[in-house]
This record gives sequence, C-alpha cells and structure tokens, in this order.
Amino acid sequence: MDVTWSSLQLDDPKKVADVEKYVGGFRLSDDTLKQVQEIFLNEMKLGLSKDESKRKQSSCVMESTYLRDTLHGKEEGDFLALDLGGTRFRILLVRLHNHQYSEIFKVADIPDAILVGSGDQLFAYIADRIFDFLEENNLHGQKFPLGFTFSFPMIQKSLNCGILITWTKSFKCSGSAFPMIQKSLKCGILITWTKSFKCSGCVGEDAVKHLENAIKIRGGMDIEVVAIVNDTTGTLMAGAYLDEKCRVGVILGTGFNACYVEKLENVEKWDGDYEEPRQVLIDTEMGAFGDNGVLDFFKTEYDFEVDQVSNHVHSFTFEKMFSGHYLGEVVRLTMLKLISEGLLFGGTSSNEINQRWGLKTEHVAFIDGEKTDENTRNLLKEMKLLEHGGKDDIAIIKHVCALVSERGGFLVGSCMAVLLNRMQEPDVTIAVDGSVYKHHARLHQLIMRKIEQFAPKYKCKIIRADDGSGSQKFYQQYKRKAVSNQNTHIRQFYMTFILITWTKSFKCSGCVGEDAVKHLENAIKIRGGMDIEVVAIVNDTTGTLMAGAYLDEKCRVGVILGTGFNACYVEKLENVEKWDGDYEEPRQVLIDTEMGAFGDNGVLDFFKTEYDFEVDQVSNHVHSFTFEKMFSGHYLGEVVRLTMLKLISEGLLFGGTSSNEINQRWGLKTEHVAFIDGEKTDENTRNLLKEMKLLEHGGKDDIAIIKHVCALVSERGGFLVGSCMAVLLNRMQEPDVTIAVDGSVYKHHARLHQLIMRKIEQFAPKYKCKIIRADDGSGKGAGLVAAVAVRLEKERQRHMAAVAAN
Repeated sequence: MDVTWSSLQLDDPKKVADVEKYVGGFRLSDDTLKQVQEIFLNEMKLGLSKDESKRKQSSCVMESTYLRDTLHGKEEGDFLALDLGGTRFRILLVRLHNHQYSEIFKVADIPDAILVGSGDQLFAYIADRIFDFLEENNLHGQKFPLGFTFSFPMIQKSLNCGILITWTKSFKCSGSAFPMIQKSLKCGILITWTKSFKCSGCVGEDAVKHLENAIKIRGGMDIEVVAIVNDTTGTLMAGAYLDEKCRVGVILGTGFNACYVEKLENVEKWDGDYEEPRQVLIDTEMGAFGDNGVLDFFKTEYDFEVDQVSNHVHSFTFEKMFSGHYLGEVVRLTMLKLISEGLLFGGTSSNEINQRWGLKTEHVAFIDGEKTDENTRNLLKEMKLLEHGGKDDIAIIKHVCALVSERGGFLVGSCMAVLLNRMQEPDVTIAVDGSVYKHHARLHQLIMRKIEQFAPKYKCKIIRADDGSGSQKFYQQYKRKAVSNQNTHIRQFYMTFILITWTKSFKCSGCVGEDAVKHLENAIKIRGGMDIEVVAIVNDTTGTLMAGAYLDEKCRVGVILGTGFNACYVEKLENVEKWDGDYEEPRQVLIDTEMGAFGDNGVLDFFKTEYDFEVDQVSNHVHSFTFEKMFSGHYLGEVVRLTMLKLISEGLLFGGTSSNEINQRWGLKTEHVAFIDGEKTDENTRNLLKEMKLLEHGGKDDIAIIKHVCALVSERGGFLVGSCMAVLLNRMQEPDVTIAVDGSVYKHHARLHQLIMRKIEQFAPKYKCKIIRADDGSGKGAGLVAAVAVRLEKERQRHMAAVAAN
C-alpha cells in the first residue's frame, strides 16, 4: 500500500479499525492505480480505432477537435464568444488588435424551467441574452464572428458544427444534448447532456444549427458562428497562450475532462489530411471513463449510490468520484454510513446532513489539509451537529475528506501520466481550469505526486488557465508575445515593507509599523525545510499593473476593485518631490495611491449619504477607507441594505414590512447588487426577496424600487472610479493607456466596465484608453516582480564587478 495516503489518528485503535472498514475502500494501491492506467490506455486506443465496433466498446469518446495547431499571432478583430457549460452562461466581446487582448462580458443565469424544457427554448433564451448584450454595449449594426464553447460531449463535424450526444450537468432540454462528436471545426453533434441539463429534442443534433436558428428567429443581429469547441479545448489553447509547451488541457470543476495533442499516426479514425502539422487535439471526454463498467472493480458503495441519485445514471463514472458536482455528496454519504454504524456523533443525525446534495464540495476543499479545526467546526455548525461533535468526530470527518480528495487527485494524476507517456515529449505543460482545482489547496500536489511517480522520464508542470472556456478559444492561432520593456514599468524594488494599517477584516496584533518581509522570513526560518529568499514585496495593486504590462505593454495603471479598492500608476520622477533615489533612466516610478483611503481626512464628507456614515460606524475600521466603503465588495451590499431599511421604515418599501433577514447586519451581499443591477428580467430581484423572506410582500413597485437603488449605488461607484481614473490619465499625459483591473466586483458586475469607461471618456477625452482584466494580478504580478527583481540584481552585480575590474 502506498504510504502517501492519510491515516486516522484516534486514541481508540478499535474505533480506527471500525472506521477503516467503511472508508478503506477509497485507498487505491499503486497496483490498482497501474491497472486503472492500463484500462485508460486501452479505452483511448479503442476510442481512436477505425473500427466502429471497437469505438463503441470504449467509454472514452476520444473525439477529434479538428484543431491541428495552436497559436500563430496573426489574428485581428472583434469577436463574440458564447460560453455555455453550466447553469450560468457568458457572452463576451473579445478584441484582438496589434497583438493586444481585451474583453467585456456578461453573465446570465438559465432558469430551472429552461434547463428541463425544449432545446428551442434554451437557444431562444440564449439568443435573447446575446441581443441584450449587443444592445447594452452599443454593438448593434456590426457583424461579428462568434466562437461557441459548448462544454458537453459532442460529435464535431466541422469547426462550427457541434452535434450534441447527450446533456450533462443540470440540463434536460428537449431538441438538443452536451458530449459532442466532432467531425470538423464547424460541426458538433451532442452525444449527451451532463451536469443539470436535461433539455429534450437536442441529442444527436447540431448545436451550432440550433444557435444559428435561434439568432435568426430573434433577428436584429449579424452574427456568424465560425467555431465550436468545448471548455477543455479552450483551456488547452489558453494554456498554450501562457506557455508554448502546453500539450494538455484539463477541466476540473463541476465536471471533469481532458484533451491532449495526439500524433495523427495514432488516430486510426482520422478522416482529414496528413499535411503538417501531423497532429490533432483529441478531446477524451474522460469524465465518462468507466461508463462501460471497467472501473467498477474499485468503486465504493458510496460511488454507486451517487450514480443512482444523479441526473445521469450509469454515466460520467470517473468525474462522479471527485468533480465539484459530486465530491461533497460522496463525503456526505460516507458520513451517513458512519453515523448509522454509531461511529460518528454517537449515531446522531440531523435534517441538514440527511439532505441530498447538502454537503458541498467546497466544504471538502476547505476541510482537507486544514491545520486547525475551524472549517470542520463550521461544517458541523451548518449541519446542526456541532453540539454532538467531539474530538474524534472532527478527526474522522477530516480523515474522510482527506481520503476522498487523495483518491481523486491520485486518479487524475495517474491518468495524466498516461497522456505524458503516450505523447513522449520531454517537457510538457498541463493547463487546468475549474473551481475544484482552483480552490482545493492540496489537489495540485496530489496530482503531481502521481505524475512524477508514473511518468518519471518526462518533465511536467501544471499551470492554471483561468477562463479557458471563455475568451481563450480565440487564441487558437494566436502566439504569445513577450513584453520586452517590462522593466520600464518598475523603478525600484524595496526589501522593506512597513505595514501602515490593516484593512478589510484583518485586525492582527503586533504587525502595524513593522516590516512584513521580516515577519515572513522569520516564519519561514522557524518552519524550516525550505530554501526560500524573499526578493520582492508588492501589494496586489502593483501586482495587477505588472500582470497587465505582461499582457499589454501600454499598461500604466493597475486597479483592484474587489473586496477593497486601490490604484497604482506610473509617475514621472519630476512630479515626486519626496523621491530619494537616483534620477537615471527610466525617470519614472510606480506610485501606490492607497486610494481606498481617499477621503479619510473628511474631504469627501460633503457628498456622503447617511448610509455611508452608518456603514463606516459599524465597520472594523471607523473613519478609514472612506472611498472604498462607497462601492467595494466588502461594503456595497450593506449600503444597499441600509437604504432599503430606510425606505421600509418610511413605508415606501414592502408596505413597511421588514424581516429578520433584511435586518441582519451585512446580510445583503455585493453579489446580489451585481446580479440585480441592469438585469432585464426581475429574476435576481425576486431571488433576493425570497432569500430575505420578503417575496410575499413584494409587488411590482417594490421590485422596481430595489432595482433602482442597486442601479444608483452601482452608478455612483462606477462614476467615482472612472472620474478618478481620468485624473490619472490627465496627469500622465500619455496618448494611449491601458488600465489593468483585478477583483471580484469588477469581474462579476456586468455594467461596471461601461460605467467607468463613460466617465474616463468624458473627463479625459484627449487620451485613448482601454481597460483589460488582469485576473490574479496579485499572484501573477508578484511572480513577475520577483523575476524582474532577480534580473535587476544580477545586472547590478555584473555592473559592480565590471567597475571593480576597471
């Protein structure tokens, strides 16, 4: 048995043995994992066979995407993208100009009735939302090519034809289905729906035709669907944009899938030409690996039960063991078994733990590997079991989460090793997208452990390719462009960072006025076992500017608009009176404005509302971070809630009726405001009223008032940010400036981009400006800064050596 599996530590060895009887099945020996690898390789070969009877034996469709190459760097223009893969879908405008990329997007929810209706209803709903997107962004009258990410198994017959094989996820619509069989880059035939989709009348039909017909019927749009890909292919292409060695794309989120670059000589069923490059991207549809029963030999009773209660029985066997839609349920069923055997909570259950699908994958992700018991206790509290949970119960729950997570990570890693051994390339990058991989802290190391064990001949690394299913599909022929003059965006790096004050919800003692780097270095030294040198410290805003500069060399401003708010920009040294460094070229420096605190001295009090003053008084940091409290993610929802309470107290909302939920401090989230503002229907507003126990009291006028409040608060925030960005542009006086933005509020609030741009264009009309998203700027940017810091130090040392030699 592989000793890398977690073990349960209890004082009672008999109880450990009893628990292991019910959870030991999650442990897979290396021999079992090798057997899984052999089966997977055989399934791949069957799926690629020219013999149709052999292909039908395989649980892996192994469909050709008809993509033969990755990036060429010659793409120019404006493109629409439709990303359909879950109960929310996205519409994007992607702009590729002069090797630069920018986008705007809209997120829309699919109502439950549509998920189980007809395919015509589904695509008509999507066409309506595309029309709304064009209207909201003043794009009518233009012709757009559209790329369609269709994240379901399909038969693809051309680049813009996708025939649905079956729905997945939560979809059950008639007249369409998600796995596709792909016959070229223009056709995708749906094999089956997955996830929650059950739309009728679509399986075996071309998804592109459904979309094109819906667009034609809706009218008023000049759109040509030019390509259909699934999310996994999009992720590989996104990875290739980030790293030219990327040969594998993986989705590990609600569902699971992988695609890879295969030699044409290994694709017996290939029906295209054999010109260079003699390769093609293969979509394995690996989530269905085992649907033919080949993996039943190691499945647990919990796996079989999850399958039986899912929307798609006997389908998507592999992904049901570890993907986001199922992982929490596997753990919940295991806990119920242990409860029924008297091994957990003394046999005590609760309505919450008995609720089907009530334990989420995010619970498992947060619990697995945690050093404290905080997340486990939070789960028990949520499940109304905290009073019954002792030390042993907490240890057992953490053990179950660990085993289920390890099984998932080891299975994925083992199968990735099969792909590496098959491709036989010396250095391969795997691009991964999806919420489970993103938020499960241990998953990366679990996957890598088995890759390194089972594919030791090949160098491999995994990178995150966030949003591979959206804009990145347009990078199919778009080569990476190195930014040659990034160092012009950096004046100097300091190894000292004195904390001025905590923000957001932080209130740790013993840090304010001290050097954060020293704290980190001391902690690393005390922990031991790591050879790490801290070479640079930056805040998230500076990191975002650096990440933006990597994407666009004209980037001169970085903005964080998420939980908090801040901006940094490139300033001329002549304007920095307090500058105490040298004046050699480049005569500029990045200035961190700490703009979230703008107004802390009272200069903005003249326009603050009573709701702003109250938010300030109940916050963790009174009289601080005045500007960000008007619109950032930590506060925006509370501003709206207090406004609603005022209107209720005046009898202007819900006839003066309140509820415990609306009275709850911080109970209305910024995400509610983001989803409500600008919505064409009343769906999100009604969902909020339902959550606040006010739906029965809410009439047409109440809904209109709530939407009006959300709109005004959002507009105030967007206009304030845009006005201040215009100040920076007017100060820098550069003809063409890109602003890089990161943060959840900017990312998820559909109207915010246009609100900000409206004031930039109004108040800085002399200068050309665009805004790009620099997702994870605080992470990527720190890495980029570290790289530049190391390079500059090496150059300094070489210069000093040369001086000494002379």
